[in-house]
This record gives sequence, structure tokens and C-alpha cells, in this order.
Amino acid sequence: MTIIKDITKNQYFSTFIIGDPPVTFSLLLDLGNLYSWVACDDLDYKSTTFAPIPCRSTKCSAYGGSGCVGCNAKPSSSCTNNTCGADPYTPWSDAFYSSGLIHDKIFLYTHSKNSSKVLQYPMSGFPFACVGKGPLKGMLPNAKGILTLANVNIAL
Repeated sequence: MTIIKDITKNQYFSTFIIGDPPVTFSLLLDLGNLYSWVACDDLDYKSTTFAPIPCRSTKCSAYGGSGCVGCNAKPSSSCTNNTCGADPYTPWSDAFYSSGLIHDKIFLYTHSKNSSKVLQYPMSGFPFACVGKGPLKGMLPNAKGILTLANVNIAL
């Protein structure tokens, strides 16, 4: 995984691929966030492999979920019912955003030590929150969310 520092905003990010069909985008790396989150609406994220994490489930408890969330619109990755609630935080706008936790596959890439070959590592069941465009305020223009590296069960 290649990590890049943007010196203008002092933010670190990397490129990831999530879902099927795969969507490529950049996530900022955060050492203190409780949840990873993606601005699914901004990405037009329509993965066929995502699944909501049910509220009151073992996974919801393990991930520190906060009750149940629901939605009155057409079901999608950012509109689910009876889903484990999460409150992702955006340090650059100093705000919490209510959302539901889902999981999907994520692909990590790294370079081989002995060649220039790029190695792909798929991980199924990666948990994150799908949020709207609001949390992107204050972030790099190409960033579409946060990947938490904190000491929590939901971190990469």
C-alpha cells in the first residue's frame, strides 16, 4: 500500500478499490477515528457485494455500533434499514455524521520486494460506514473518506 502525504493540507492518503463493480478512490488515513467511512453517494457506489451489518448483531457489538438506523428511500449502500448505527467523525470539519455500517470487499495493493510487480490482496467483509458528501468538507479534493488505523476492532 503506497501512502502519500499532501503537504498543503498535511494529510496522508492512499488509493483503494472497494466493491463489485470495483470503484477506485482515495481515503485519508486517520490514527484516531473509531470508524472507516466512505462518501458512497459522491462515488456513485453501487456495489452488488455490499451487505449491511444488522443492528443488535455480534458484529455490531464488536464494532462499537450505536443502535439501529433506518431509511425511507430506495434501499442502497447509504440507505439501509435495521442496520448497525455508527457515528463517523471528520476531524477537519470537527463533526460527527450518523450512518449505518456495511461491509464489502476491499483490495489492497503493494509492490513486490524483489520486482516491480504489483501484488493485489483482496479482503472480504471490510466494515465501513457509508455517508453523504457533507463529511468531505476540509479534506483533500480527491479524498472520498477516511480509513481508520486506530486501535479499534473495525480498523484495517
